[in-house]
Amino acid sequence: MNRFQFVADHQARYGVKRLCTIIGIARSSFYYWQATTADRANGPPLTRCSPDGSASRTRLRTAPTAHRGSPPTCVRVMSR
Repeated sequence: MNRFQFVADHQARYGVKRLCTIIGIARSSFYYWQATTADRANGPPLTRCSPDGSASRTRLRTAPTAHRGSPPTCVRVMSR
């Protein structure tokens, strides 16, 4: 369990301000973490990569990989 999850689990009883002060995190960091929970649940953004330099719709990778010769062309995929 991370510190932000601890605050989320106990905020109803003790309050966010008190918990963040005791744990030593900024409230704005907690609220940012809370607002981006759905983004983290989806995982890293997908990219389309192909070793020959053309964008391919069939090869999905989570990050560009090293290939022999020229670097691959990668296109960020916005929807899942």
